Amino acid sequence: MALIAERGMSGVSMSLLAHRAGISRATLYHYFPDLEHVMLAWLELQVASFTKELAARVGEIPDPTERLVEIISTLVTYFSSLEHRMGIENMGGEALSPKAAQAVAAQVLPITHLIAAAIRDGQAAGAFRDDADPLIHADLILGLMGAIRPHLVSGRYTSSEASRAIAELVLGGMTISPGKP
Repeated sequence: MALIAERGMSGVSMSLLAHRAGISRATLYHYFPDLEHVMLAWLELQVASFTKELAARVGEIPDPTERLVEIISTLVTYFSSLEHRMGIENMGGEALSPKAAQAVAAQVLPITHLIAAAIRDGQAAGAFRDDADPLIHADLILGLMGAIRPHLVSGRYTSSEASRAIAELVLGGMTISPGKP
């Protein structure tokens, strides 16, 4: 990612990457057929590590509303990080083949399931509407993350402001008001 930050995706070759890593090109090609596969492996490690940390962090929060707010806050903070922005800029859109784009989307599933679990727990506790589909709402929450990303990058919103805006919107549509079905 440091090479990509320095030179852009088109300025990085497998030869340059092997040189920077201090290995031979043959060794690099033994493990990765091309730069796209290197980036996908990097993404897999990043998402797995982040998801594990997120699950541990929110797993100890018994209240599903507080858990969902913490998930949103943690995701917004991560999504606003330079490392994440570099990955998105270089792994989104036309930078990846359709097959690789599918692999990237699959990496997000564990995070989607964490969000959906918090929603299901909120429904079971009577805090969230039971007509909300947890997986669809989890995808919508992740979509809100993407929608607010340009505002984070431009500095229009801080992470805490963006987290609060998303949490208020989500909870406003999902929570059950006293006296209302």
